Amino acid sequence: MSAYAIPLPPGADPGHVDDWEIVDGCPIRMVWSEKPNGLSEDLAPRAVCAQLGDGRVTVENDPPEVYFADTSMSADDARKVAAALIEVADLADLWAGQR
Repeated sequence: MSAYAIPLPPGADPGHVDDWEIVDGCPIRMVWSEKPNGLSEDLAPRAVCAQLGDGRVTVENDPPEVYFADTSMSADDARKVAAALIEVADLADLWAGQR
């Protein structure tokens, strides 16, 4: 449905956007953020959201989430995972004698 000329949300990756679909009478598409620099595709976290045909991002029934390692999670959970990754990386360095 390329008839919709709706701009992508800020930070969206034009190469990772689904085609428009009609859901309950409304045009909608899934949009992913750009891949962070320096990370391989399998390690790259991305934000994902559902964008409506009027340009709005849905926040009630299908809010934006963080997608990482084939798992999606809320933004709050992603922050907890990020903190845990730093903690276990520090421990791995300690065990390796680097700290």
